[in-house]
Order: sequence, then structure tokens, then C-alpha cells
Amino acid sequence: MNDPTSTAATVTPRILKCESTADFLAALPQLAGFTATNSIFIVFFSGKRSGSAARIDLPTSEEADDIPSLLDFLSSVLHKAGAAGNPDAAPGIAITCEQTFVDAGGTPWRKFARRLERHLERDSIRLRELCCLAPDGWASYRDPVAPRAGHSLNAIEESPITLEARVRGVYHPRLSELGTIPEASPAQLEKVAAALEALAPFPAYTQGTSTPPQVTAHDPTTIVTSLPAWFHDTAEVTRALRDETTPLSTKLKARLIRTANTPDRWLLLTLGILTRPEFPCELAQDMSPESFTGIAIDLDAKETVEPQVGWSIRRMLSSICPDFSDRERLSIIRDRLLTLISETPRQDRPGLLALSAWVWWLTGTQTVSRRHIAEALCIDPKHELTLMVQRLSELPLYTRFLGSAHAA
Repeated sequence: MNDPTSTAATVTPRILKCESTADFLAALPQLAGFTATNSIFIVFFSGKRSGSAARIDLPTSEEADDIPSLLDFLSSVLHKAGAAGNPDAAPGIAITCEQTFVDAGGTPWRKFARRLERHLERDSIRLRELCCLAPDGWASYRDPVAPRAGHSLNAIEESPITLEARVRGVYHPRLSELGTIPEASPAQLEKVAAALEALAPFPAYTQGTSTPPQVTAHDPTTIVTSLPAWFHDTAEVTRALRDETTPLSTKLKARLIRTANTPDRWLLLTLGILTRPEFPCELAQDMSPESFTGIAIDLDAKETVEPQVGWSIRRMLSSICPDFSDRERLSIIRDRLLTLISETPRQDRPGLLALSAWVWWLTGTQTVSRRHIAEALCIDPKHELTLMVQRLSELPLYTRFLGSAHAA
């Protein structure tokens, strides 16, 4: 099984050898990048090698009304992954729960597990593993002689996979801990607030519409000189945000905050994160700066009799994001944004929170994305960028993450 914690592009993925269900459960945090209860974890495979790991909420009960739709959704995800009729792509599924073996009188969620397996078999999807991890034990649903009280958790703690991770000092946070905004010191908050006050205001933003961009060939030796200064300024702050070796000065932090709160610059930030910081400048030179100046945030937010013609931030990101695959490098940006948000005055946070929510969504951790969206809307319930990201994040999980990311 491939361990995705080795994120450098030039580093060969670490191989985790699983000999048992206990090893599979020991490897799960390393595959997902976190731990979580009341969850369904799917580990995708290609032959004997694992790919990505996805997490979905466990139903509220084994009699929940939404179980049929959940089973259909899981089947559709696995169909998209090529698991139907393909033994080499047979996934492994683990159910993690708060219910104990003692309370369940046997393996927890066994009725749901049987329904899940029958449903998938009906759709020609075979499972490589189907198991349960509870607070007081674990078991494979396929083991006819599994102890009624479950196997001891010691088997997972003593797995070579767990021991090797412990030696390497690997820590996998709980899902609830991911994306937590740290608490900045009052002095740092005051410094950033003062820098924001001292920053010259950006030109007024006027929302408009623009025609769909057409990307044309660009000569990388050409020096872009015909663009408004704010294009180059946005490229500069994007470059700083992406480079973990570049310290963010207080003035640079203020520029990033202001940039994230200005919609057309927010768009250039996202394009620079997806590609290269200079790419939006190159694109604007090919298309004209007016295509980005005052671009609409979301032309599809309201139902109209006639569809609105033109381009918007949401339409552009909806077109580009599904093809983005280099998600591992976004961990640097996620961490830097969390620190920056913590040092930003509350009233100035929504733009950064919307950007952070978009980045977490792009890496597959939708739980954190929703949390940051909720926090931004708590500050400003009508914040258009945040509402746009909220609608954007409703794209089906399986159209974006199969084979390359960890979804939560």
C-alpha cells in the first residue's frame, strides 16, 4: 500500500506491506492523513497497490432513511473508480464507529455492512476488505469465527506498520483537528491591523461580466509590460504564499489579506495557485486585462429565465479545478493560510476563509472546507466569494478525487 505522507515529487512513495486486517487498519491513518470515527473509509486499489483514500460520514443509524441513497452513491463512486467487474480495482472498506462490540452484542454495524456488500455485489463490485474498527476492538465482517467481543486493539498497535510510523515520528491528527485556526497573540493582531490601515486602498471593484477566456500559446521569453500594476502585484503575493522559504512580512500579510478580499484579485490568486504565479499575467496579456477586471463572481447564483452569457469566477474554477491533480503541494498553502487567518482582524477574514475553504476542498478535505465556509458566513452572511465557494464545493466528490487525493 502506498503511503501518501511522502509528498515530494521526487521521492518514491513508501510501501506499507499489509499481511492482515489489523495491518490494513494500522495503515488507514497513513493513507487518509487523519483519523475519524463514525466514518466509512474507502481505499482504492490498482492491483496490489493502493491509491487514494476517501471518507464518507456513517449514517446516523442502521435504520436511517438515507441509507439507500448512500449505497447508490458508494456504488457510483466505485464505478467511477473502475471497480465494477475488475478484481484488480477491488477496494477495501473500513467502518470506524463509536459503538462498541459490547453494546452491539457483536461486530457493530454488521447489518449495514451486509447491505453494503450485497448492494455492491449486485453491481458487480467485489470488495478486497470489509472491516470494522470500534473503541473496544476490531473485526472483519467476512470472518465467520471473529470473536464476539472483537479482536484486541493491541494487534493494530503492535502492527509493524504502526511501529514503523512511531519510529518515524509520524502523527496523524483527528479529522476534527484538521484546519483548526490557531490563536495569534494580541500584539501580532495589532501589527497586522496597523499594516492594513497603512496600506493604500485598492481601486474600487466593480462587478461585471466578461467573455469566456481563450488560452493561446504564450512565449515564455516575452516580458509582460502592458498590464495594470495590480496583476503583477497579485503575482508577487501569490509567489510569496506558495513559497514556504519566503517569510511573510507584516506588510506582505496585509497585501495578501487585501488581495483575498478583492474578487478579481482573489481569482488571480486561485489561478496562480493552480498553475504558476505568473500564469494569470500571461493569460491576461493573451486575452486582455479587461477580461479579468471586475469579473462577475457567480452568474449562476440566481435562477433566471434566460441564462446569463459571459464568464464568472465560479464558471472559470468549475472548468479548471476538476483537472487539477498536483494536490500534495497545497499543504504548504493550507498551513500558511491558517496562520494568516489567525493574525487577520475578524472583519477582514472572509476572503481568506473563502480561499482556504477552496484550497481544502481542492485537496479533498471537504469537512474542513465546510467549516471555513461556515466561519466566513458567520462574519458576513452575504459574502459573495464565500457563497460562490460553497456552491462550487457541491460538485460530486468522485468527479474530482479518484486516484489522486484524500477526500473527507
